[in-house]
Amino acid sequence: MEKFKKIEKAFERSYGPIVIWLDDLEEIVDLLKQYAGGAQIRTEDYQYEGLDDLKRHVGGRPLSALTITNASVSTDPPSVSLELTPTSVELRVFEPQGRPEAAKLFYEIDQVVTRCIRRFAGFYGLGHVELLPPIALFFLFQLFNAFQNEVNAGLAAILGILTFWSIWATFIKSRWTAVIHLQRRAEVRSFLERNKDQLLLLLIGAIIGGCVTFAGVVVKEHFYPSTTSCASKP
Repeated sequence: MEKFKKIEKAFERSYGPIVIWLDDLEEIVDLLKQYAGGAQIRTEDYQYEGLDDLKRHVGGRPLSALTITNASVSTDPPSVSLELTPTSVELRVFEPQGRPEAAKLFYEIDQVVTRCIRRFAGFYGLGHVELLPPIALFFLFQLFNAFQNEVNAGLAAILGILTFWSIWATFIKSRWTAVIHLQRRAEVRSFLERNKDQLLLLLIGAIIGGCVTFAGVVVKEHFYPSTTSCASKP
């Protein structure tokens, strides 16, 4: 008689900063209903029966924390947990019997979350408080030498970009690792669509300002020529 048995391990994965939309949340909830007996949705203070209830209660503001787990309605379903917090995003699927449904469910949810990862996710590795002081010190040191030659100026520019990116990445990883929009992607207008009127006014203002400045310089040179202009005349 065998006195040992295999210990089934959970399928787990941590993700970098993500921006997840209502479309993605609905897809995840549908997967839990199909494979894990239903879904439970929680924020830090409330529990909801569905995404519609969450959307009505929260409104249009984005969230930074949300937990989606399976509702144990069916017999012996896999245990599923997707935890979205301001500092981490973690997916865990565990099935004590080691049935293949758990691996399939993990893979399908993982696909949904993976496509929500921010662009240039690898560069968010610079978002650590410990990295900010040395990068900033190198930048300040190089800034004093930036005017000596082109090489120092280029290094100062690169270190400046790294410094500002490190500050941004640190802010995102400490406050907004998970950005949860309770809107569908199709409902959200792009930056240009939202601000085209303001951008057009800024462009017109810049053109008018440039024309006025140029006209002012021409008029000034006509009536009050500069010393250099006078000296150049024969």
